[in-house]
Amino acid sequence: MVYSVYTAAVEGSEKALVADLVPESMRATAYGWHAAVQGLGALAAGIMFGLLWQYFGAPVAFMTGATFALIASGLLALQAPKP
Repeated sequence: MVYSVYTAAVEGSEKALVADLVPESMRATAYGWHAAVQGLGALAAGIMFGLLWQYFGAPVAFMTGATFALIASGLLALQAPKP
């Protein structure tokens, strides 16, 4: 249920960002690429998480996920907002 709330809150802003970054004539292509990259990233993350869990246990898998989330948050915080 919590993940559904997160998805509902984030998905619209992602689509709006895609719309802002590309010309109108390329919007459908950009949405397709966005979905493809997001899906492939989720697949890779799921496989990596599963392998970490299988070979090293749940704590290592979750700590690795948390570490990547913190790194991504830090990198996002370093991005200067564009006018």
